[in-house]
Amino acid sequence: MHYPVTTRTMKAGLDEHGILHVVGLEGAVHTLADAHENVRAVGAFVGTTPRPTLIDLRDVKYQEREARELYASPEGTGAAMAFAVLVGSSVSRVIGNMFLIASRPPVPTRLFSDKAEALAWLRTFL
Repeated sequence: MHYPVTTRTMKAGLDEHGILHVVGLEGAVHTLADAHENVRAVGAFVGTTPRPTLIDLRDVKYQEREARELYASPEGTGAAMAFAVLVGSSVSRVIGNMFLIASRPPVPTRLFSDKAEALAWLRTFL
């Protein structure tokens, strides 16, 4: 897949179905400044059409609390109609579920460990 958008901490592109893929770069630590940059870059790429969005966090080292809060806010979710978040371990799944309960993103959001399952769920939003 081609990723025409790249920042310090992620890369993003659209697949043939129109699903936005956002991949956290290996070892990246997302600060609030990174979150702002990522939200702006993805928003500029997709424009005003919300997309089903796959977010692959399996290789990300850490996201600061403020960055997670921005990503889950109306500003951070503006380019999405739904989020499928790929996590790499049972610990990150537990932490992610606690965060989702606390933050209540304004779009449907689910955690997955299997990419095919995540994409199948996202296709229901097309």
